[in-house]
Amino acid sequence: MMSLCHLFMKFVLMFALCILFLRHMADRMGTPYLQRQLNQQLTNHIRDTLPALRNRLQSQLLAMEKEVEEYKNFRPDDPARKTKAMMQCVHIL
Repeated sequence: MMSLCHLFMKFVLMFALCILFLRHMADRMGTPYLQRQLNQQLTNHIRDTLPALRNRLQSQLLAMEKEVEEYKNFRPDDPARKTKAMMQCVHIL
């Protein structure tokens, strides 16, 4: 039968070994590590997707500006416009 002192020493030794074993994992555990990882992933995602998003928005802006320019001189009562619309309807049918 083991003495209490012997059991305690065995427990202390096991605890010390666990601490040494887990020490190399300490920098990869906890909220600060998770925060750094998520921040890095978000930064990479933004860096990867921002140029395409910017290009798409710029092309949409140019298309809208072109459409606005077309409608600047729009007159709904223009007979030429009515004729063109009617011809398009006939052409579709």
